[in-house]
Amino acid sequence: MEYSENVIFWKSIERIGENMHRVKVEGIERPMVMRELNIESPGDHLYSFDLSLEVKSSFLLDSNFKLSTENHIYLFYEDHESFESWCEKHDIFDPISHKLRRTFLKIISDAFHGLYDLCTVGTTHGNFSIESVCVVGGNRGKLHSMIQVGSNADSDCKNAATMLHAHILRRFKLEQNQEDDVWGLVNILHDVSLQKSNRFLLANLWNHPVFMDPGQRIAYRILADTSILYDHPKKNWVDIKRLLTNKCSEDECNFMEEYRKCDWIRRLHSKGCYFDLQNVYSYRVPGSIKEGKYKHHALSFLKFSRNVCVHVKGKNIIDIDRELNELWPGFLSLIYHSFERSATPLLGQ
Repeated sequence: MEYSENVIFWKSIERIGENMHRVKVEGIERPMVMRELNIESPGDHLYSFDLSLEVKSSFLLDSNFKLSTENHIYLFYEDHESFESWCEKHDIFDPISHKLRRTFLKIISDAFHGLYDLCTVGTTHGNFSIESVCVVGGNRGKLHSMIQVGSNADSDCKNAATMLHAHILRRFKLEQNQEDDVWGLVNILHDVSLQKSNRFLLANLWNHPVFMDPGQRIAYRILADTSILYDHPKKNWVDIKRLLTNKCSEDECNFMEEYRKCDWIRRLHSKGCYFDLQNVYSYRVPGSIKEGKYKHHALSFLKFSRNVCVHVKGKNIIDIDRELNELWPGFLSLIYHSFERSATPLLGQ
């Protein structure tokens, strides 16, 4: 099928959906995706197309150009496929390690980038779901199908949590640490105290530990410990310490309660000489000659993790990250949530 409108010629390569075709446009090397709309009832597709042009985000599906006739509007986008279709073609879950593959997680991270970019211009997606995520170039996630509903991103956060639960947690039997990390991300999306400032919440989601590789996770542990110990003793740091040592109010204690306690010391001793270095079992308190003894709370485990990451020799990054994750699964999600809740994110945008 060939078309000619406004002196632009295109040929349909294949039909990929209702009123949607992958097309070859004359004079343009790469294929495009074309959507045909009834001019009397274009729906939200036209709004979404124009919004992508306005925001100019690399995490929104590129709107190339549009053409109008007496009865129809033709919208031309960069070539892409639906996230669901991409998932069907790829092994997104490793059955040996029971972990989600990196490319799959990157596409979700890209989608969170897109939500933030919309928030920066005072709007929201309004219809976020797995159907509103597409894949470009085989490994880049982008958003499309925005609807005009205002600037409150609460629904986007809740929908994102629903998507993670339905398409990851209920679908796969994940390795314990990654499962706890995904649950941690779901919890932060539901955190009412953070939703008071949607832009702040969305600004940092792609830095969540679930999206980090082992090297980044090691660096995150060191950075968190350094920030708590040596930054100025502002109220925010005091709040973080209270959250991580269980010295908090009843309301605060509800925060990620199931992840805030762990008998990691028993696990450590049960593994014998787990990390082959004596001085990671105790530590020097800054400014004191006394040795501190590790306790069960999160702040103490953070110090232990830092000492392991800095001092242990003879193990590679992947092994160190795996062994620390086994001692306290989901620990980095707890650290991330604590910093975000205190409005002091470790990693910037």
